[in-house]
Amino acid sequence: MSLSPSTRPDDLAGKVAIVTGAASGIGRATVELLVERGVRVVAEDRDDAVEELRGENVAPVADVTEEDSARRAVALARERFGRLDVLVNNAGVIIDKTVADMTLDHGSNTPIGRAAQPREIAEVIAFLASDRASYLVGSVAMTDGGTSVAAG
Repeated sequence: MSLSPSTRPDDLAGKVAIVTGAASGIGRATVELLVERGVRVVAEDRDDAVEELRGENVAPVADVTEEDSARRAVALARERFGRLDVLVNNAGVIIDKTVADMTLDHGSNTPIGRAAQPREIAEVIAFLASDRASYLVGSVAMTDGGTSVAAG
């Protein structure tokens, strides 16, 4: 095993991932970034927009909340791409109020003064999936614009 750091953006090339919640936002940005970096992806979402991601390196499947669908995603990764290396459990939304009660400021209520862009979160996911993060095991990468630090 080499201890020299990898700075190549293609150190993900050849890996296989499942990304849930892949039709939009962070999930879609993650699929696009991983494919850009040579990852083959099973994109899982209940939204039909996941079909737009279909391609040589992307195989869409349906709703992750259905156990059979989750099993199909794993089987598809193995059948189509030969293995599974990365699982990105992105599906779901955490909002502390109803959409009707939200304002435009809701997403920018962070110490850095703005909400994250999906690509910014996708970059963190790509790093964690890469060989460069091989020593990070059971770690939490807080990607909250400093909110957790400011609250403490």
